Amino acid sequence: LSIVQSERDKIHMELEDTKKNLETTEMNVDNMTNQLKLKDEQLKVKRENLEKTKAQLQTDLMNKEMTLTQLTNERDTLLTDVKQFEEQLSENHQQIEKLEMELK
Repeated sequence: LSIVQSERDKIHMELEDTKKNLETTEMNVDNMTNQLKLKDEQLKVKRENLEKTKAQLQTDLMNKEMTLTQLTNERDTLLTDVKQFEEQLSENHQQIEKLEMELK
């Protein structure tokens, strides 16, 4: 009877150890789950911030492209104006030469 009692006590202790191990494992799983939830939330915030930054950069790029287009158009207009001015200047110069010849 003593042997049975001893075995029973041994099994009972093993069962208690197993329960404690299970509780510890469950606590560890809960802690890891909470850490993963926190990490997931941090990643969501990072993703949102990156998406906002991306949208801002796209807007900045569009604005710069529009400015570049506008400046290119202004340059082209100025080049055309310079060409017309040079042509007019050449015509004026020719008229001056013609008038000078007539005066002689």
